[in-house]
Amino acid sequence: MITILRGLKEKRRFVLLLTFMLAFTLVVSGLQAPQIANAGINTTSSIDIYLDGSTTPVGTITSSDINSATDYGNYQYSGRRNNGSAGYYTTYAASLMDLLNDVLSGSIYDTSDLIRVDFTSLVGPNYTRSFCNPQAQLFTDRNAYSDLDAVSPTINNVPAILSTTSATVGSSVTNDDAIRLFFGTTSTTEKNIPYFTSNISRIDLYTSGSCPVDHYAY
Repeated sequence: MITILRGLKEKRRFVLLLTFMLAFTLVVSGLQAPQIANAGINTTSSIDIYLDGSTTPVGTITSSDINSATDYGNYQYSGRRNNGSAGYYTTYAASLMDLLNDVLSGSIYDTSDLIRVDFTSLVGPNYTRSFCNPQAQLFTDRNAYSDLDAVSPTINNVPAILSTTSATVGSSVTNDDAIRLFFGTTSTTEKNIPYFTSNISRIDLYTSGSCPVDHYAY
């Protein structure tokens, strides 16, 4: 009888040990899940800037450059998607024009000489957005609307910016460490959101040439 009781106690201890080990494994797995979920997501902390097709960058814009810029702050943007639905964003960012002029300060050009600007993203292969009238599209303040469907919305003038933190208004999800372009519109119907390029890794600047036809051009 004593031998049987000892055997039952040992089995009970073994079962308890297995239960503890299983619970510990589940806890650890739960703690690590966000890291696994985020694996493979590309984020950018620096952008190489190229001028007129050069294979050597003329400079770089980093997250630190953006966050330390004198005009770094909170900016609000609005726009429409391809299906016409409205979107509203809050960002922490700095002026694209000022950041590019800092990079170009060592050349004979500044942003007033540019006729085309391409943004390349890590989102996918050959993911590039071109602006073929950057003086009006990127280097002139445009509008952000409080309500794109309202009769008389509040309108704010906003610059084109590069953000290091952004979020859809009303969402608790923020996009950090992924440099993103935002810019305003000239009307409440303009579909600009598809050009809010995120995870930018490269910007190509052109002072001559024509606009490409092999990818999105604004």
